Amino acid sequence: MLYRIGTVSLALAAALLLFAACDSVIDDPPAIEDGQLAVNTLAPEDSTDEINANNFEEGTHGFLTERSFDVIQDEASFAQLWEDLFSHRDEAPERPEINFDETYVVFASLGERPTGGYAVEVTEARHMPDQNRVMVEVTERVPGEDCAAIQVLTFPYTVATVDAVEGASYDFDMADPQPQDC
Repeated sequence: MLYRIGTVSLALAAALLLFAACDSVIDDPPAIEDGQLAVNTLAPEDSTDEINANNFEEGTHGFLTERSFDVIQDEASFAQLWEDLFSHRDEAPERPEINFDETYVVFASLGERPTGGYAVEVTEARHMPDQNRVMVEVTERVPGEDCAAIQVLTFPYTVATVDAVEGASYDFDMADPQPQDC
């Protein structure tokens, strides 16, 4: 027993010395002079602009078996998506009117999931003017550890609007799955 306590104490002391040595070696980074390339610097906060993103239709029975993400920029494509999304129903809900001069439609589908308790939402959209790109963040919600989930296949989806940025490319970023509270 004494041997184990001594080994743990020695290991702890060595770790503390290592951290203390690292702290004393790291100084402030050197100043960058004109004409030098700055490596690994973060872009300034104002290089992206948050734009509006609003989920307006979501569900678990979209019956689209594959994961998919899409940006819809015209009425005809939106009408087709709406028809496909609700093709399993006798009657589709009324399709909302979208002004495609100001707003685009974002569709995100997780594909097939083994149980209930899954959901997807557009959580953020950011415009990067210097790249003329819009990044749409999508978050998957998963059943929490202590949640009881219905044992049925689900096909979670969301339909959202985002501000239109003419000429920009739209890309998707899948955030880490977030557990839902029960």
